[in-house]
Amino acid sequence: IGGDGLALGYLGQPDLTASAFRDVKIAGQHTRLYKTGDLAIREADGHLRLLGRRDGQIKLRGFRIELGEIEARLRAHPSVSAAAVALAKGSSGIDQLAAYVVPQNNEDLDQDMLKRSLADQLPDYMVPTAWSVVEALPQTTNGKLDRKALPSLRTEGSAPKKAVDLPSGETETKIAAIWGTVLGLENTSVTATLFQLGTDSLGIFRLAARLMEAGFEIEARDVFANPSVRALAAHIDAAKPNKPKRPSLKDFTRTPRTGT
Repeated sequence: IGGDGLALGYLGQPDLTASAFRDVKIAGQHTRLYKTGDLAIREADGHLRLLGRRDGQIKLRGFRIELGEIEARLRAHPSVSAAAVALAKGSSGIDQLAAYVVPQNNEDLDQDMLKRSLADQLPDYMVPTAWSVVEALPQTTNGKLDRKALPSLRTEGSAPKKAVDLPSGETETKIAAIWGTVLGLENTSVTATLFQLGTDSLGIFRLAARLMEAGFEIEARDVFANPSVRALAAHIDAAKPNKPKRPSLKDFTRTPRTGT
């Protein structure tokens, strides 16, 4: 892509700029283009048909995610021999990140430990919510990872469902009720994050607006930073003693006009 609005490059990243931006000659004029990484073919009528990506980048709930970065963090764990991450649909039809992990020396893998390890290194939306332990990753004839042949999420190695953590306390109970109404969910664990539940950025803004209507002193960024009922309730309760209440119209006294 190109045009007058094209950026000059990546700030402070000359190598990345050199690989993604190109100066080319079109119709006798030099112009600057950006390589998006998308694969496409030009059809007979001149339209472009997108086929996918050259790299492992995907877009999930408004966030651009490099699958290779997640895979590299998993492979660096001493209990993991090989790993692959893909975009897959869960049982409810919602897109989610799925991790396929080959254990080191066929040892038992603690999936919760791997999740915690990733959560310490990556944003919450980059931590896979579905996990499968496999003996080996499928490969193409030339020895590369065959993502299309990755096993179904519903395998014996998938993590079992955990008990639901119910709300406790007034703040958690109120937030959980709004959470369920806005997101259309029932009996959701208060420790489950919005990203694990498949919520996109628009859903988070709707949730923040509804919480503010209910009288909670928060902004959308607070929901992003505290994406579970329990975390958000703790954030709100911690801020109560130190944050002054916003004045309402009832707090102001009407002053009668004087003069003509």
